[in-house]
Amino acid sequence: MSAEAKLREIATELADRHVNRILALEKEMLEIERRKTEVQSKLDAANLANDRLADYQIKVGTDCPRCAIDLGRRIPLNPIPSDERFVDKFRCRVCGLEIDLPA
Repeated sequence: MSAEAKLREIATELADRHVNRILALEKEMLEIERRKTEVQSKLDAANLANDRLADYQIKVGTDCPRCAIDLGRRIPLNPIPSDERFVDKFRCRVCGLEIDLPA
């Protein structure tokens, strides 16, 4: 085998290794992009939290604070039965948050 043929063989093997990695690297890149989108969504929500707090109408028995701050949605709190005499209980139908408030 000539020197040129040997160098071509080595170069071809090296190039083939990179070609074989393409699919794995493309899959990894898609996962990174998916994760970036997920993190960006959480960052956007965190940046909106103070604005949502300013808009939140604090009144007993009205909107769920978790849904208002985390989701920017107005979801009513529903009263639920309570065995405690001086406590009113409420639950959000969306996020499941339960709140005990003094009666």
